[in-house]
Amino acid sequence: MLWWKFWEKRNPLFLVDPMIAAGIAVDHFLSHKRPFSDSDWRSPGIHIPSEHEPLIRACVIGYQLFIYLRLIEEKFGPEISRIIREYQLIALSRLPDQMANQTSELLGIIARAYEVATNNPMQIPDHPNAQVPVERPMALYLLFFEMKDSPYYCSPNRQKVGDTPEIHDGLDRVLADCLAYGKTVALEVFDPMVQMLELKPESVAGLLRKAPLSTTDSVYMELLWSAAPGCYERHLQRKYRNPLFAPALRIVTQDEVDAARARDALEAEALSKQVNQFLQSVKRASATYSEMERDRKRVAELMQRAAEVGDLWAEGAASKLYWGIISDMEAAVINNEKGAKLLQEANEYYVRHVLLFTNRFVAQFSREDSPIKPEELVPALLTEDVESIKKFLSVGGNDDESQMARRNLASEALDLVMEVETRGAIIPDVDKKLEALGIRRKH
Repeated sequence: MLWWKFWEKRNPLFLVDPMIAAGIAVDHFLSHKRPFSDSDWRSPGIHIPSEHEPLIRACVIGYQLFIYLRLIEEKFGPEISRIIREYQLIALSRLPDQMANQTSELLGIIARAYEVATNNPMQIPDHPNAQVPVERPMALYLLFFEMKDSPYYCSPNRQKVGDTPEIHDGLDRVLADCLAYGKTVALEVFDPMVQMLELKPESVAGLLRKAPLSTTDSVYMELLWSAAPGCYERHLQRKYRNPLFAPALRIVTQDEVDAARARDALEAEALSKQVNQFLQSVKRASATYSEMERDRKRVAELMQRAAEVGDLWAEGAASKLYWGIISDMEAAVINNEKGAKLLQEANEYYVRHVLLFTNRFVAQFSREDSPIKPEELVPALLTEDVESIKKFLSVGGNDDESQMARRNLASEALDLVMEVETRGAIIPDVDKKLEALGIRRKH
């Protein structure tokens, strides 16, 4: 089957017809390639009784095919997605064992489960704003109402009465975990492929996308963000639908945003108390020079903590106090050569340390409980502005190890940029950012 061999060439964009687009997922399915390999349907670390493996595998594979079609729909619209699905079934109809009919039925089952789950989201008692992953209600619907091999399947008569049995062996959670894992793998494989596809205009004439997908129809969700996000919410913003990050990391739920916002709010509240307590304790008018120096160091710590938390009020209050203390120190060292030298050292410390570690990205990556994982450093850094990149590179010494680390960082950044650009994505100020990393590209 050679429909899809163009993919191996990895050109930036491919003009194809819907049959070729359909052949991508079909080939992976028939060849047991990712995301349809023997291990890509089973969530790691989850025990699945052997008698339930065929049931769960069928559900996950159906969901992975469904994810491919949803990505197609998200980019090209529902009409084109429907055409591509029909081409998939045509290709499968040439195979024995009625595979086309079985696949069509399975896709219908998954589509119904997804629709019911998104239209009827589950809620956690006492946590009405908490968002349960869509795979959880999907699993219940599949086990109760769709999959006849399920030990909990309800006949149509029982469905009308609403007499659903109690699940006592955790099979619903096992299925939900496997569905979520299967979706993650499917996105890792299919999202880059779909982003590289473009359909030949003559092959889709008249099949225009008339309206954007609704929130529940999309693999991604439109989210409500804070006007001034703190550390944890900001990192979710970096990742959300950002082509620099791996596909699975681009998916962010409102529940995750709300949890991050709550954590940021707790940190901001604790920091506000610290800043207010310190403001009340400072006696600028009667302070000795050594007391000013002590206070200056403490304020510098608060400034860095404010950058770590990402709290605008604390940043402003601490910065105003810092420069007030510096002004007092300048007045105190007039005609004092020793004091002037100490003040010069304080100013050098500000440039060398405070100025760097009050940059939000530097501070938030450097904190011990940073949400920015080491493997996310390169895409996160490329998401920031040029000035933040320069300041991040200024951290550390000029020893051989530090210089090697900077060169490796620049090399990884260039590789990532080239990979993302081959998929047609645009990175704002990319050349300026690469130049800040020490890379000049010839165009």
